[in-house]
Amino acid sequence: MPNFTSDTVLTLASNIVTRKEENSKYVVYNPATDELHVLSRLAYTILKLCEQPARIDEITELVEESIPAFKCDQGRVEVNKLLHKLLKRGLLQAA
Repeated sequence: MPNFTSDTVLTLASNIVTRKEENSKYVVYNPATDELHVLSRLAYTILKLCEQPARIDEITELVEESIPAFKCDQGRVEVNKLLHKLLKRGLLQAA
């Protein structure tokens, strides 16, 4: 996977289908890979933020605003790790 910077623009991959499950978990189906993914509420929130193209720094700021615990270096690292995972699973793509 290529490296990205805070200016990299991400967007939701095409045709992703989501369904809310119990305990704040979300099931996401990616028809391109024919795979189901169980996501946390945070991961699902990030997917929703990427329905419109957004820069990584914008995504991180929005997460920090909605979840103040992420307003620290470790929080930003965790958001970046999650973005990498979503990209690797094909749920997000660089625009």
